[in-house]
Amino acid sequence: MNKRLHLLILPLLGLSAFTSCVGDEPANAECDIEQCWVHFDNPSEIFFHDYDTMCVVPSAQTDIRFLTRYNATVGTVPVSIVTTPGASIVLLHDDGTTTSLVKSGERTYSIQLNMADDATHRFRVTSEDGKWDRTYSLQLQHKEAPSISSDSLITASYTISSIPVGEGGNIESYTSTVTVNEDLAPLPLTVSGQITETLLLLDMTMSIPQVGDIVLRFEGLSNDNSDYSGTLSGSVNGNPLVTNLNYTVTASSHDDKVDLYLTALSLPYATVFNFTFDDYKLNSGNKYYEWIDNSASSGTWWSTGNPGYQLSVSSAKPNEYPTVPVEDEGVDGGKCVKLTTCDTGGFGKMVNMRIAAGNLFVGTFDVANALKDALKATQMGLPFAHKPQLVKGYYKFRPGTTYQNKDGNPIAGMQDVCDIYMVVYRNIDSNGNKIQLFGDDILTSPHIVGLARIDHNKINTSGTEWIPFTLRVEYTAEISREDVESELYNTAIVFSSSKQGAYFEGAIGSTLWIDNVTLECEY
Repeated sequence: MNKRLHLLILPLLGLSAFTSCVGDEPANAECDIEQCWVHFDNPSEIFFHDYDTMCVVPSAQTDIRFLTRYNATVGTVPVSIVTTPGASIVLLHDDGTTTSLVKSGERTYSIQLNMADDATHRFRVTSEDGKWDRTYSLQLQHKEAPSISSDSLITASYTISSIPVGEGGNIESYTSTVTVNEDLAPLPLTVSGQITETLLLLDMTMSIPQVGDIVLRFEGLSNDNSDYSGTLSGSVNGNPLVTNLNYTVTASSHDDKVDLYLTALSLPYATVFNFTFDDYKLNSGNKYYEWIDNSASSGTWWSTGNPGYQLSVSSAKPNEYPTVPVEDEGVDGGKCVKLTTCDTGGFGKMVNMRIAAGNLFVGTFDVANALKDALKATQMGLPFAHKPQLVKGYYKFRPGTTYQNKDGNPIAGMQDVCDIYMVVYRNIDSNGNKIQLFGDDILTSPHIVGLARIDHNKINTSGTEWIPFTLRVEYTAEISREDVESELYNTAIVFSSSKQGAYFEGAIGSTLWIDNVTLECEY
């Protein structure tokens, strides 16, 4: 167990604290990185928020990742690291050698690192007493382009003027700036192909911010050396966009050059993220499961309260935790996630946290807060450069037999119910300060602009069949595309086996299964 957590639990167990004269205090046994930050003269060109340059590292986390803009250029970066008192830190190299960091404060160390190409660097932190050490990884990682499918529209109409035409009608790679639509600034479009009196072949490429790389191919024939009619096909980020779309391009030739007028067209697409929950692993201590899914974010997207359960039932095996993977029981006979409301045992009774609902949510879990303020331990939502419209998927739910309140007393006539919801909220205030919602205000904060939640009165409680669900986000405020794509809003998706589980109320044994979740966004 992490030494910081060990020291946190001691007073809660009623154990006496170490007391001594200052000169006789034992050497510190903690070996953690508590904070890390990177310095840029122009942080807004690299990150979505200035505060993204600072990372407060949860005690259970050993991978430190700063997410940058898609097109950020990163080279050698000054890095500062704060460790627990008395700890030492070195940079680890692949050849087994190490480099010491420069001590720039009482607990602060500095180093210059080449962070280009999403390079990963490793550090070893050793406790003051020399008996403990932890290895951390540090990376500046570029966000990945989204996956695209065909659900909404992008329109385009433009003229490409004075394209040079060589021998045989060959059009070499030629780039022109065109206006795609009024919502976007003019963008470069590259054209190559061939044109004759009867045939026009065009390959066109363009990169649209926050959408991805668009590739179009046109093959058309003409009877008058002017209007070429044929088919248009293409892709976005390698995913098929349109197939055999009837289309017309008008050509006008002059002095070995040609103007091409591309008529207005509608290309169907939507930003869609699919979560099958098939990829997971045991945590670094091999105690509980974590889910690995980077389809919506370059960093960790899904979190659970499993680290908190470890504090109360440390003897539990991985499959005995509230949130676990299940094989051969999914919608298609594959894997799925099972969330179960569990008894937290004698320790849970002592701290008046008698149950732990199984949960799976977009955000992070700060285990250091799990015992001090459990609701603040669940940090709900992550910055998201898309506007969610729908969350869809499949669930099964079976309530436990006896509903109990926080004090463990049965509530007659009360049946437990699961919860599924999605929240969109502003993550920065008018002064540029970070806004983070937690388990206690994720459904009530005035910063919320969009909400979708399952109807608790219509939840199927048989626990025997997969039930499809579709939740549409209802927006209570207008949000601009510019702000969304600048990641000024967080998105949170939450699944829980007990609706009131965050307040330690529910029925032990309530079980929620989740599979094949899809998040559809307007852009």
